[in-house]
Amino acid sequence: MTPRHYAAVLATLAGGILLAQPASANPEQPAPPISIEVNALTRTASGTGYVVTVHNNLEVAQQVEVIQRFVQTPSAATASDAGQLQPEGITWLVEVPPQQPRAISSDVTFNGSFTTRSTACIRDVTTKRTLDCATGDLAVGATEAGAGTNWIPLALLVIAVGLGAGGVLWILRRRSRWVPALKSFVGEHRDVVVGWVAAFAVVVISASAFLYLTGRARSAVDLQDQPGQAMGWSGQQTALTLGLPASSDKVEFTLYHWACQQLDAGPQCLATVAFRNTSKTPQQWVPRLQRLQYADGDWIGADPVLSFVANGSSDLFAAPVAAGERRVATLVYQPAKDKALSRLELRDGAFSRGVAFRIG
Repeated sequence: MTPRHYAAVLATLAGGILLAQPASANPEQPAPPISIEVNALTRTASGTGYVVTVHNNLEVAQQVEVIQRFVQTPSAATASDAGQLQPEGITWLVEVPPQQPRAISSDVTFNGSFTTRSTACIRDVTTKRTLDCATGDLAVGATEAGAGTNWIPLALLVIAVGLGAGGVLWILRRRSRWVPALKSFVGEHRDVVVGWVAAFAVVVISASAFLYLTGRARSAVDLQDQPGQAMGWSGQQTALTLGLPASSDKVEFTLYHWACQQLDAGPQCLATVAFRNTSKTPQQWVPRLQRLQYADGDWIGADPVLSFVANGSSDLFAAPVAAGERRVATLVYQPAKDKALSRLELRDGAFSRGVAFRIG
């Protein structure tokens, strides 16, 4: 095999490894018909002001319901535009002009140590379908659990390579008398040297790819069988914090609201979740894979009929989520009243590690 053939093999292996990495770039998506954003401002030592802005990108005015919720229950709150303080937060009924934003605000006071995180969602006033959600937070979200720092291993690798290269150059400069002899040997045995270097590189790349893929496979498989888990490929999951995004393999999940209530028919739990496709190919969002786990290891999936009604009688899970697209939906669960809940697991596939929100 000639040096050119070795180079071709290296290029093929390197390309395969690069293709195996998760995609980070997303295509540009058109502006959603209606969207929301939240900005938090410090008012006093114990008070926070929030500006909630609803953007209407349609040609006609839109009447929507805005619901602002808080991670910690405030001791006092006031709101603009006739906002009503409810047990779950502050609600507004607002009309947004065509192709214009509409801003509303609230001032909230907390007792003692508090967190300023707040989520806000907009719902259709007729169907009650959630159209969009956003998070407002004075804290630095990247320090929270679930916020990725995937650049750190790469930076450490670059530093290590740089230090290693620097050490080699230092040794060569200290041993300058070896250089002419080395150059002479390489010149006389060029094909042999190139062949050995290429072979060594192939072995290193192949071993690295094998270890990488093996590690991903091991992390995706849960070898401990648990009752009720027909699909047990769970592995280590990313922790999910309310209001902050957390990444699975090809999808970014954000849980904006989680609440359970006792109804006449039994307990019912609702989750407002955003599913953002971070890959370059369409991804299917399967309600059955969004599992509510019990403390004993058993689980249930989202109820398809109740979730259909909660999403304004729209099946938001029927069509795949396009590359770069973000979709917000409500998942409805009917847990057994005599079983303790453990966590909510959100997955983008049967063999995905997924993300998990701890309950209780």
